[in-house]
Amino acid sequence: MIPVQDVVPSGRPPLATLALVVLNGLAFATPTLAGQLPPVAGALFGDTTLVNVVVGMWFLWLFGDNVEARLGRLTAIAIYVACGWLALHLSSATGSPPLAGMGAAGGITGILGAYFLLLPHARVLLLMPPTLAELPAVFLLGGWWLLQLFRFVAAPAAAGVLADGAAIWALAAAMLLGTIICRVMRRPVIWQ
Repeated sequence: MIPVQDVVPSGRPPLATLALVVLNGLAFATPTLAGQLPPVAGALFGDTTLVNVVVGMWFLWLFGDNVEARLGRLTAIAIYVACGWLALHLSSATGSPPLAGMGAAGGITGILGAYFLLLPHARVLLLMPPTLAELPAVFLLGGWWLLQLFRFVAAPAAAGVLADGAAIWALAAAMLLGTIICRVMRRPVIWQ
């Protein structure tokens, strides 16, 4: 199953979402770019593996356009940055070093929180060869959380690294912050 798009048209080009996707891609592809950014900004973009980058950017692309269309470009960027920063710092609050990719994961999780506050009943088109099917978008949210549980808790534990769960709590806080910012900044939707 490959998510193709949500069924809610955004109505305008998602320039801020595109910029975030490109920055993350560039930060992964050219690590020297991330090294030239201020430390916090460099930690908000990019990831450790190509799979993490592709999956994260796909989720950001699928859901970020509607958040951007309903809240505005600057607010969408603010959600990504604030939630990424929060997740990055909360995950290292236990004294462990910041986890690689936590800033990007937190930013995307914040965007997802805003999306599900704005469009709780939205559906997503999935490519299930040889056909397309619709599924409630909330199932993809569950998929995102399963991926993060595996990535930050199960995989480190399998590798013999103590997983204290701080990463999951940090991502939960990022999602909550994304919904709070969305609630404060939400504009009324005018249907044309």
